[in-house]
Amino acid sequence: MHPAGAMSTSPSVDSPGTPLDRAVATRAARWFMLLASGEASDRDRQALERWRRADSEHERAWQRAEQVSRKAGLVPAPIGQAVLRGPVRGIDRRKALTTLVLLMTAAPAGWLAVQSTPWRAWRADYATATGQQRRVTLPDGTQVMLNTASAVDVAFDERQRRLLLRQGEIMVTTARDPQLAEGRPARAFVVETAEGQAMPVGTRFIVRQASGRSVVSVLEGAVELHPRDSGASHLLRAGYSAGFTRDSIAPEQRLQADAAMWTRGIVAAQDMRLDRLLAELGRYRTGILDCDPAIGGLRVTGAFQVNDMDAALANLAQLLSLDIRYRTRWWVTLLPAEKTS
Repeated sequence: MHPAGAMSTSPSVDSPGTPLDRAVATRAARWFMLLASGEASDRDRQALERWRRADSEHERAWQRAEQVSRKAGLVPAPIGQAVLRGPVRGIDRRKALTTLVLLMTAAPAGWLAVQSTPWRAWRADYATATGQQRRVTLPDGTQVMLNTASAVDVAFDERQRRLLLRQGEIMVTTARDPQLAEGRPARAFVVETAEGQAMPVGTRFIVRQASGRSVVSVLEGAVELHPRDSGASHLLRAGYSAGFTRDSIAPEQRLQADAAMWTRGIVAAQDMRLDRLLAELGRYRTGILDCDPAIGGLRVTGAFQVNDMDAALANLAQLLSLDIRYRTRWWVTLLPAEKTS
């Protein structure tokens, strides 16, 4: 069913088997949740219509949001008016938004599997909500830090130590396998993603599950990359990062000095486009965070604390001499100063 105030659409031509860009899916999900909240104004609905018409992928993402919501029962009518205002039936708005995006971008088999259990990601062994970070120590002493909106399962047995990154981003500092002290062979350590595996060699590294690809950044040691559907592999050494899909590995790139700043609650920008920075900051807050397209190409250098997003946005606006418009608590737009009247 449609969220309150949503316009009708033409019959869907989308299929859950067709990959959907996560950034586009996130924007569609935020639109969907805004309309479901009952707080959308006529201006908001008009803006949504323009967004949907601007690109065929936007319309496909919107149809996917509606399709997932209907089949998974994510935002049924009784919840619609309250979903952004507070917890409903034990499910808060952050989890609802994150799960909607997860289902929209899931692979076909995974999408079908989670239809009957839409909160599966939040039943993972370890998970964080939007804006939350968490450190955990695994049974072997390995340290794992979860970034915002992340979920990971842990499976240790006599043969391997395995992490399954369901979504988000983690930093792993591997420990020496305790089995060695018992005179038994060391177990392989594996981080599995939708695209394949990352196998560290005594190391500290970051794995991020992006849209249709995984990105590994090695801070210490080395990590072997193994795409799921390819026999290729690549040894990635400290100081470099590389992304890989299910069947290929992208050329490695030198790691930026601020790659691990998020573990200290900081998003660092070095000559970064404003729209890209806002997309990164948006990972740490619920709702829509965007800017006027006219200023999306402004370049930004700075460090922004994610534990106080309002202050971070105020600092960003001051740095670039921009204004901030809070349409609602969950929809924030940066604008050129002359467009605020």
